[in-house]
Amino acid sequence: MKKIIFLKLTIYLLLILLFSTSFTNCRKSDNENKEENTRETQNYDDIKEKKSQEDESQEKNAISKTYSKIIGNLDLSKDEKDEIMKLLTKIMNLKQENVSANEEKISKLNKDLCDLLNKYTLEKFEGGNTRLNKLKSYASLYKDVSQNVEEFFNITTKSPVFLIKRSKIEPFDRIAETEYKKNNKIKNAWENVKKILPIERVNKIKYFKPFGVENKTHTAGYITTAEDSKINDANQFVLGINVGLDCDILSYSLIHEFGHFTSLNSSQRDGKYKDVFSYKDAKFKENSYINLFYKKFWEEIDEINKEDESVYLFYIRHSSEFVSMYSSLNYVEDFAETFGHFVINNYNDSDGVKEKMTFLNTFPEIVKIKNEILSLCKQNNIHPSSKDTK
Repeated sequence: MKKIIFLKLTIYLLLILLFSTSFTNCRKSDNENKEENTRETQNYDDIKEKKSQEDESQEKNAISKTYSKIIGNLDLSKDEKDEIMKLLTKIMNLKQENVSANEEKISKLNKDLCDLLNKYTLEKFEGGNTRLNKLKSYASLYKDVSQNVEEFFNITTKSPVFLIKRSKIEPFDRIAETEYKKNNKIKNAWENVKKILPIERVNKIKYFKPFGVENKTHTAGYITTAEDSKINDANQFVLGINVGLDCDILSYSLIHEFGHFTSLNSSQRDGKYKDVFSYKDAKFKENSYINLFYKKFWEEIDEINKEDESVYLFYIRHSSEFVSMYSSLNYVEDFAETFGHFVINNYNDSDGVKEKMTFLNTFPEIVKIKNEILSLCKQNNIHPSSKDTK
C-alpha cells in the first residue's frame, strides 16, 4: 500500500515538474517571440526611415541638379537662390503627384520661374554700355527669326515644286515645268545640292522647292514636311533652296537643314507631324537622335524657355551651352545647329558645346554623314562656314 502511495506521489511530482518546465519554456518562447517581433518592427521602422531619408536626399539632389542647370551662368545671391528653389520644389512636388489636374499649375509655376530668371538675368547683365548693346543685339534675334518665318510663307507658297527621283528633279506640275525650262538658276541650285550633300541620302527627301528666283530673301534654305496648298503629303519632306546664293554661302545652310532631316525623318519617329515648326506633338522613338539629345541637354531647361521675345535672355544665361544664338530657340534648332557646326568643325571650346560634340560623335551614322559631306565639299572646292558662331 505504501509503495502504491509513494508511486502515485512520484508520478504527481513528475507531472508538476513537467508542467512547470513546459510553462517556463512557453513563457520563455513567448518572450523570445515578443523580442523578435520588436526587433522586426524596429528594423522595419529603421528601413522605412532610411528609405524616407534616401527619397528626401534624392529629391533634394534632383532639385539642386535642376537648379544648377536652369540658372546657367547666373551668379545669384542666397535670397535669389532661395526664391528659385521654392518654385522648383513646388514644381517637383506637383510633378511627383502625376495628376493631370496639376498640369495647369505646373505651367503657371514654370512661367513664374521663367519670369524670375529673366528678371535676374537683366539685373546681372544690363550694367554698362557694352553689356546693354550686347543685350540689344541678342534681342533682335527673335525679331529677325519672326520676320524670316513670315517671309518664308510669302515666298515659298508660290515656289515651283519638283520631285526628287534617282538623283534628278522632275517637275511636279506645269508651273514647275515652265520655270525649269526658262530658268537656269533652278538647275544650278540642284547641282549645288549634289556638290554638298551625298545624293544617296538626298534621294530620301521626296520634294525640292527652289525659291528666290524673282524675289530676294534672307532665308537661305529650309526643310519641312510636305504639306501646303500644292502638296498634301505630311509624311514626306521638302527641301527648299535659295537659288540666288553661291555654294560657299549655301553650303552651311544645306548642312543645317540636313541635320533637321537626319533627326526628324520617319526612321526617328512614330506617326506623322501636325505642327511642322515646333514638332512638339511628334512621338519620337526612344533611341532617336532628337529624343536622346533632348533628354541629355534640354529636358530640364525646355519648360523655362518661352520661345518669344525673351529668348535672348535664355541664351545669355546659357551661352556657353550653344554653338550659336539661333540654336537656343528650341531643341530642334539646337540639334540642327550643333550638327552643322559638328560637320564643319567650327565651334567654341566651352565645356557645354564640347559635350554636345562628343554626344554626336558617339553615333557612327552621323560621323559617316559628316565625312561624306566634307569629302564632297573638298572635292568640289567648297568651304562651308557659319556667320553665327561665338
